[in-house]
Amino acid sequence: MLDVCLLGTGGMMPLPYRWLTALMVRCSGSNLLIDCGEGTQIALKEKGWSPKPVDVICFTHYHADHISGLPGLLLTMGNAERTEPITMIGPKGLERVVTALRTIAPELPFPLEFIELTEPRQQLQIGPYVIDAYRVNHNVTCYGYSISIPRKGRFDVERARAQEIPQKFWSRLQKGETIVDELQGKTYLPEMVMGAQRKGIKLTYCTDTRPTQSIVDNAMHSDLFICEGMYGEKDKDGLVQSYFPSSRGIKTARYTLALYIDRKTKQLKKSLLFDDVNDPYQLNNLPLDENKEVVEQLYREMGTMLKEIDDPWYTEKILSDRIPY
Repeated sequence: MLDVCLLGTGGMMPLPYRWLTALMVRCSGSNLLIDCGEGTQIALKEKGWSPKPVDVICFTHYHADHISGLPGLLLTMGNAERTEPITMIGPKGLERVVTALRTIAPELPFPLEFIELTEPRQQLQIGPYVIDAYRVNHNVTCYGYSISIPRKGRFDVERARAQEIPQKFWSRLQKGETIVDELQGKTYLPEMVMGAQRKGIKLTYCTDTRPTQSIVDNAMHSDLFICEGMYGEKDKDGLVQSYFPSSRGIKTARYTLALYIDRKTKQLKKSLLFDDVNDPYQLNNLPLDENKEVVEQLYREMGTMLKEIDDPWYTEKILSDRIPY
């Protein structure tokens, strides 16, 4: 089982209800965090997750919107009386960058262990996670990550019986333990009774990158692929077009609304509306026309928010027939 939460998806500056880049996954009592932008702790509180079990923090790169939330997070973990070490993974220069940020968080009750990435692709195994780091194309050194949870093969009862392995050892062998039976003078190995490894769970994540073959290669066979890119498409002359956001959304205490437009026509292409209280996993996309009162209130709040930050949607009055700017 792998729990996944996008704590922050904003770029460059935090917005109301949208914090800067951070992704957390949980598995077997261990938490792994990718990036730690401003507002990460607030998003954790809103989600009801604790930062204390975070064992691994991976950084894609060292722009402020991907790492500026780290000092506060470390202090919170220290105040929670954490003493176990935290492993940090990132491009070359990781220890130098974190040491500089720790000027305002100098004393921690737990050690930090650094793994600096130097190769185009590196694989690490930490706790329940197999971590594949792969280099992508940003204007600074930047990595994407694939997080895999291996899945053991099935226990083969017939093989265990055929080899006359006592049943009292079966559960221990299934957990991967080697058994030495001194009374019988025999040694039992897990591979004697375990089948071939089954397909596990794989999540691939990358951010702030141009399209690269490394993304294609690492996203292959993923159960979930999360990819963000800040770069526009090329025009007929091969020049990159100016970036214009094709989606905007708002999250309140109860509802999440996301709107997607066609970049050419600037008309609504898709909408997502979720009742996060009754549908916390966001499995049921509610029709806008059947929830007019809720939607109109969300439109009003979104319009106010976009106007306050002078968002491109406000300046170009995108979907002004719906959103009252």
